[in-house]
Amino acid sequence: MAGIQGQYENGYVGGNPVWKKITRSGRVVEHRVPIHAGPNLIAEYNAGVAASTPVQEYVYAGEIDSLVLIRRSDATKYGVTRNRQWSITALHDLANGTIVECYAYEITGRRTIYAANGTTVRTTSSFGNHFGYTNRRHDEESGLMYFRARFYNQLTGEFLSRDPMEFVDGMSLYRGYIGINSMDPMGFAECKAGYNPDHCGRLFSRYSLDVSKNFPTLYKVLNLIGLDKLSYKIHIEKKECCECCNNVWDRTDKSHTIGGLLEAAFSGKRPIDLYVRVGFSCSGTMRESKCSGNGGASCCQISGEIGAIMQIKAGFFGVGARVGIAVREKCCVDRGGNIKCRTCFQVRFRYFGNFGLHEWGHEVQSSDFGCIGDGDVGDDGDIL
Repeated sequence: MAGIQGQYENGYVGGNPVWKKITRSGRVVEHRVPIHAGPNLIAEYNAGVAASTPVQEYVYAGEIDSLVLIRRSDATKYGVTRNRQWSITALHDLANGTIVECYAYEITGRRTIYAANGTTVRTTSSFGNHFGYTNRRHDEESGLMYFRARFYNQLTGEFLSRDPMEFVDGMSLYRGYIGINSMDPMGFAECKAGYNPDHCGRLFSRYSLDVSKNFPTLYKVLNLIGLDKLSYKIHIEKKECCECCNNVWDRTDKSHTIGGLLEAAFSGKRPIDLYVRVGFSCSGTMRESKCSGNGGASCCQISGEIGAIMQIKAGFFGVGARVGIAVREKCCVDRGGNIKCRTCFQVRFRYFGNFGLHEWGHEVQSSDFGCIGDGDVGDDGDIL
């Protein structure tokens, strides 16, 4: 039995590696200290060596994972050639422009290193280039790739841990959703060229109470004074979003939202009743973006709806319809202390039915009309 041949260690702070140590036969054979500027690695030093003598330095085009130049400790400079996926395909000497090393990739990102002739295969880069597939770093010791949020297995095309943004790309929480024209620099969502969606991860909690079901005695008392239904719902949400901008992940929005809905229905002359619904939602958002700028605001929205509901029941079967007028008021305060408000009206219609425990329904609502105030406020969606 050969036993342990060596030990490989990495340390991380804020998602970036801060040291790397390789030990063999009880002796430290490599101890590197990487230096980052934001998400990008800009230099590597041997531990205990003066800052004036880096092992390697890296230059970027100004965006995340946009490596364009590697400078070695002997002052030799190498430029990189990238494909549409930003994977590095060649390394060339800037002194004379000749290609010194080439790279090819399988569909899962597995890298093959070739000498300048394009046929001789190398096990490691002769020029210290650890970057390759989608401009991410290949770890020679473990065979894994580091995508910041998690590690990626280039043999299977899967991440080692769950997607922290949940199901933003598909039904698998481990698969690497990286196409021939896209990348995933943060390790949680595909960034596709020419496609700028918001990918959001949510932590959501919901609380509800129906007086008629949870407090039957109180419901009977309320029913005597004409109140047929009383219920409320509260939801709390934490959301983090990123935007694919200029083919790279750029913007991060962080927001916290709390909202609620109160419903009450008053018995009239059946089968027609009067109903009232009141909803509220408050949120705080912080935005940091090179593409769309920094910003953020605190907003509150309150909505009210009043109308009539008609329903007919026969045994286990029932049908009904509801029509009402809703008013929505939203106010926001931005980082500069500016206050903006907007008020809008809507007409809402809903038809529904049930057969036993099975329920179905559909709601139609008009576009906002009679709006008053600042149109830049937007709205938090339908909270009724």
